[in-house]
Amino acid sequence: MCALSPFGTCRRCDGHGTRLRTTRTGRIRPGKPCRRCHGRGRRVRLGHRALTTTRTLHRNGTR
Repeated sequence: MCALSPFGTCRRCDGHGTRLRTTRTGRIRPGKPCRRCHGRGRRVRLGHRALTTTRTLHRNGTR
């Protein structure tokens, strides 16, 4: 799964890139950019991060 789709949606902003907030009238407006994903709305999956780490470790160890 991580090799085919290494990125998932951000858990904090649900892939919007910003924290959605409501105004006093009830309209939904974008807030500040999400601090977790830096406004991209995507995150690196845990398995892909582990795969990248092991690849880097193997490559540096065989040099």
